Amino acid sequence: TATSKTNDLGLVTIQDGNNPNSGIFVTAGVGDGIDQWNRGDSVVINSCVVRENFNVTTLFSAGGSNHIVAGTGKTLPAFVSSLNSDSVHAKVAAQTEPYEGMLVQFDSVYVINQNADAPSNFGEFAIGKDSSKTVGLRVDDQSNDIGANFNLDSLTSKQKLAFLKGVLYFSFGNWKMLPRNRDDIA
Repeated sequence: TATSKTNDLGLVTIQDGNNPNSGIFVTAGVGDGIDQWNRGDSVVINSCVVRENFNVTTLFSAGGSNHIVAGTGKTLPAFVSSLNSDSVHAKVAAQTEPYEGMLVQFDSVYVINQNADAPSNFGEFAIGKDSSKTVGLRVDDQSNDIGANFNLDSLTSKQKLAFLKGVLYFSFGNWKMLPRNRDDIA
């Protein structure tokens, strides 16, 4: 089932259940059909190439006749909520790679750093279970629905979020959450 689409993150993810290793990123190209997938589309991929793309496992060449959309409007898999944001930040293997590309949710977390790249601002902020810390799991503003300064103009330091959910991702040496839109941030 498609769990994010190009209009969400510029990235497409599919997921089958919520056991470890149930999700993966799919590269979409203009006009290949994948760029038209919506959340809840049930897809069957008949042929593709699996490879690491900047340390992210990704399906390539799945477009065109290499896939079919078998149904629409399917219920998305449940968000994985058993992970610990501090363990993901610490790169604990059992809490990271097996959940790459999957829908993940963290409940009752704090914004512990509004600008994880200070003094530059690349839009990332950090969350954690302990509001007294200043380093935690990064959250990227990659969503088309989240502005470049969302971290500074919409969040406050030590702000408690009822939940933060999205797709687990790895880039620039860090595990990160990619909220698909503002609805993924409480």
